[in-house]
Amino acid sequence: MYLENKYTAWYYNIINYAKLRTLSPDVYTEKHHIIPRSMGGDNNADNLVKLTAREHFVCHLLLVKMVPSSFIHKMQSAVTRFKQATSYQRRFFTSWEYKKIREYAIKARMGIRHTDEARKKIRDKHHNVSGSNNPRAKFIELTSPTGEKYILHGELKKFCKDNNIAYSSMSQLVKLGKNRTGSTEGWKSRYL
Repeated sequence: MYLENKYTAWYYNIINYAKLRTLSPDVYTEKHHIIPRSMGGDNNADNLVKLTAREHFVCHLLLVKMVPSSFIHKMQSAVTRFKQATSYQRRFFTSWEYKKIREYAIKARMGIRHTDEARKKIRDKHHNVSGSNNPRAKFIELTSPTGEKYILHGELKKFCKDNNIAYSSMSQLVKLGKNRTGSTEGWKSRYL
């Protein structure tokens, strides 16, 4: 599965060392798939190892150099995820490491050509998801200055156009509760 080179040897040295050691509970670790899921790895215990943040980053840098060419884009993309840390993850990078992350991000996006079938699947999946077809659309109750109530489900832009109301002002009212003078003066909104 992996190429026979020095990077593979270094990778397995880190993995084997991590499997044998015992770390104190206060040491920050991250779960690593020895064979990445994108290459057919699974979540079985024998495919998982706890690595320090530095070891995890180094292993992903090594994976880029030790996989067949058909998986390089996926491994480069995985390295770019390291800069997308959450608040509980402690990840600090040197300028050299950050440079590598950015280079891999660019390389991972370049040269990928979707087949016609893949483009059709993407188009079909994202076709007509606006308005009430949007799975994240919320129900909104709008009350006009005259007391009329309107229940909307993802159709705020259309409602504003039909009633000659500035959409930007109405969306501010709905999202932030900020009522401005002008076309939304006197309107009230709430999520249902």
